[in-house]
Amino acid sequence: MFKAKRVLALAAALMMCGTTAACGESGNTGDTSGGNDGAKTKLVFWNGSYKTVDDTGVIATEDLIFNKTIEEFEKANNCEIEVVDQTADNLYTLFRSAGVAKNGPDIAFLWAGGYTNDYRDFIEPLDSYFTEEELAEFPNLDLCRAEFKPDGALLGIPTDVTTVNLFYNKDAFEKAGLPRDAHFETIDELKDACAKLSDAGITPFAMIDGNGYASAWNVGAAAATLYGPEGIFDLLPGNEDLSGEKFTKAVTEWVEFGKEIVENGWANEDWLTTTAEDVFMPLYTGESAMRFGGSWDCGNLYNELGDSVGTMALPCYNTSDEYAEYIVGQIANNLVVTNYSKNKQLAVDFIKACTTEDFYLQRYEQEGQLPGKVNIDMSAVDGVNPLLADCYALFSENKNVIGYDSITSADAGAESYRQIPQMIAGKISIEEGLKLIQEKNVAVGATETEE
Repeated sequence: MFKAKRVLALAAALMMCGTTAACGESGNTGDTSGGNDGAKTKLVFWNGSYKTVDDTGVIATEDLIFNKTIEEFEKANNCEIEVVDQTADNLYTLFRSAGVAKNGPDIAFLWAGGYTNDYRDFIEPLDSYFTEEELAEFPNLDLCRAEFKPDGALLGIPTDVTTVNLFYNKDAFEKAGLPRDAHFETIDELKDACAKLSDAGITPFAMIDGNGYASAWNVGAAAATLYGPEGIFDLLPGNEDLSGEKFTKAVTEWVEFGKEIVENGWANEDWLTTTAEDVFMPLYTGESAMRFGGSWDCGNLYNELGDSVGTMALPCYNTSDEYAEYIVGQIANNLVVTNYSKNKQLAVDFIKACTTEDFYLQRYEQEGQLPGKVNIDMSAVDGVNPLLADCYALFSENKNVIGYDSITSADAGAESYRQIPQMIAGKISIEEGLKLIQEKNVAVGATETEE
């Protein structure tokens, strides 16, 4: 269980927020009025990830960290926070239309990178609300800045970080004569393992790529080793052509490997088209051995396999690549304040309440999300999921590169999800697919004609 002293510290932090928040303004929805008459100010929060209901039945609803934080903050600030859960399918379309009409939320939970930058016309710059010392606790803040520039306006504050990983069933590995604590440095080593697993009657991969995510993770890992942490920004909308030499190489390396997976029967036959979660069942029984994913999968995998599941970073294609030791590790999501909110300071104070070390650690314990701050002592949580500990250790090595699809425009990222599996299936050439992706990589406010 989470240490009680941290719960008390969180409550104290929320009380401190209450002494600085201005609650005298009216909410942007017009549903409440402020002033000195004691009426409650209303904040509207568009939620894209925080748990408000525990679907496992283990944690009482009122004990979920997000719900506890809301309750404490409302009491300390004489305000009301209305949480509106949004799905990824609807969030960004609604956020844009609400921004134009200026009738949306005060605070929103957005994917970091292109999915925040593309909507910066509706987002309040946050630099003036935070001290340098406060911001120094967060990693990779360039991803949260306008146009990803070091001096760009700060658009969001990180909620969590992620790593891209290869997960494996240790029992299946042992059956195939592979070590239970396996680590593959290169793709060639991974291919050798696939051959051994196949010879032992074990399907090497359980995979889903009908949504293009497995392809995106693998291309991202290959791109990381070619571009490095600074060079990856060459893929900004309006910058380097996505059909250029480096990105073409990254895509080609994965597509060629993907074709080998198909030809050798190293994965379920429908992996390029399916999104069905039951594809992963053979991984739990040992009939399949590996899957691609990320730190966000650690909770489910450990619940299914316990100490029989292991993880590692995705292997590189060439150890001679300049950034061969780098991985895809980055801020996954951030909290933003709308520039039309009538209670900006109060909204920022709530973001600060949701980004304390105590909040991060309790969310880590309850939801399996890696903290959005660096150098947090994970030993403060008892019974840490070892997979999550491994992921945070990988991230803490500070050899992280942002995934390409967080740098490109949101439309270009989505197009890559569609086209790369088609390249593996031979339905479109790499050259043709990259051209379609590049056509979508248009800077905000620009048109394809201008490109």
